[in-house]
Amino acid sequence: MSEYPWDTIFQLFAEENLEHYVSISQLKRAIQEDNPDALSLVIGDHEHAAIYALIHCFIKPPATRCIHYLVSKGTPLHITFKHNPFQVSPYEWLLTRFSVTNPTYVAIKQTIDGAKKQLKRG
Repeated sequence: MSEYPWDTIFQLFAEENLEHYVSISQLKRAIQEDNPDALSLVIGDHEHAAIYALIHCFIKPPATRCIHYLVSKGTPLHITFKHNPFQVSPYEWLLTRFSVTNPTYVAIKQTIDGAKKQLKRG
């Protein structure tokens, strides 16, 4: 993935009345630490940041606690947005990165399924 001016993009969104500035370095740190509480503080209600964060969670090893948090709060799995440097939805990214028999894919899919069940009960 090439460098992308995410801080500028999210700052622009913040100036368009989304009220919450998103720091990409803090977002990535929260994901690397697999810390959903820190991630929540960084992304607030910013749906684009949540989608971007969810895609970032699909690394080896996957940030399963952050994945569970993002999916259970209703982050769309099949939607992307205009300035997404990945240019795909979270689920499309997952399928392009891993085969369905890959242990990392299996772990992520189980986490997603568990979070979806929690969301439905919710």
